[in-house]
Amino acid sequence: MKQARTLDDREFRRVLDHISSRSHAARNRAMLLMTFYGGFRVGEVAQLRMADVFDIEGKVKPEIQLDGERVKNKHARTVFLSDRLRKELSLYRPR
Repeated sequence: MKQARTLDDREFRRVLDHISSRSHAARNRAMLLMTFYGGFRVGEVAQLRMADVFDIEGKVKPEIQLDGERVKNKHARTVFLSDRLRKELSLYRPR
C-alpha cells in the first residue's frame, strides 16, 4: 500500500496562510495543527470536545484520551501533546 504524501514546510505554511484569511481561522488552524503536530486523524479531531482538550481552568491538557468509540481501530489510545501544540491550542482556548 502506498504511503500518503505529506506537505513539506513551504506547503504547510501556505495552507496556514490560506486558513488565516478565512472565516473561523483560529478554529481551523487548531484543527490542522492537531493533525500535523499531534498525529490525530480528521475523524478524531471532529469528535473532540472542548473538555477533551482543556481542563476546568481552561488550560490545555498534556494528553488527550481517545476512547475506542472515537478511533479508527476501536482501540482506545492516549495522545501526548507536544509543548508546541499545547502552545498553539492555548491560543484557541475557551474564554
